[in-house]
Amino acid sequence: MGNIERKIMNIKTPVYIAGKMTGLPDFNHPAFHDMELKLSSMGFEVRSPARIDGGSTDRPRKFYLRKAIKMLLGCESVVMLDGWDESAGACLELDIAMEMGMDVYNQSLKLMELNAVSEYDWARIFPEENESVCQEADRIVSGDRQEDYGHPAEDFSRTAAMWTAMFSNLLQPNVQFGSRDVAMAMICLKLSRLANKYKRDSVVDICGYAKTMDMIEERNYCSENCCPVEYETTRTKMNVRVNVKSENDD
Repeated sequence: MGNIERKIMNIKTPVYIAGKMTGLPDFNHPAFHDMELKLSSMGFEVRSPARIDGGSTDRPRKFYLRKAIKMLLGCESVVMLDGWDESAGACLELDIAMEMGMDVYNQSLKLMELNAVSEYDWARIFPEENESVCQEADRIVSGDRQEDYGHPAEDFSRTAAMWTAMFSNLLQPNVQFGSRDVAMAMICLKLSRLANKYKRDSVVDICGYAKTMDMIEERNYCSENCCPVEYETTRTKMNVRVNVKSENDD
């Protein structure tokens, strides 16, 4: 047995798996399951937050945080999946693990050298107890999402340009998708999912996309935040589209 294998076998058990979930496909559960399988096959007792509530994803975030922290406190070591530093929840788990004197390993199961507990916006990590779906959406759109994706005016404009190119054969001449179209289409997508099954996350997303529409309008039409040239150009483009549509209707 080599030095690396011996070091891995010295990992204290139970082992908790921490990592980014929010914003990733399937809440990154496949990565958690893969690490759980890897550690279990090596004989370790494993605790994975992806198993909380049977792997559900439709409960409020604070529900999973409470369960995850309780699970973490019953462990002796922590494995941090790649990308953990982009997750407020995983950073919180890391801080707790360090305060508790737990050994912390990276995804390659190498011991991480951590000298200090980092500082985070605890008010953002622990939202108000009775936070509504609108308040949650406002917190996410104004915080994590905007930090990750930028202002929706730019983010959705890129998406709109790709949609225009992809569906150009279905559009009338001189007609193209805009950033607001993307926001409205995403709201429709969430409404369609709600028609099948209620999920709080979908309602939060609808509120969030509605907020992005307001942010786009503010960016495009508020003279205090936009230069006059950009404002006039946007209005001109809208007028051209209306005129073209009217001529075609005639």
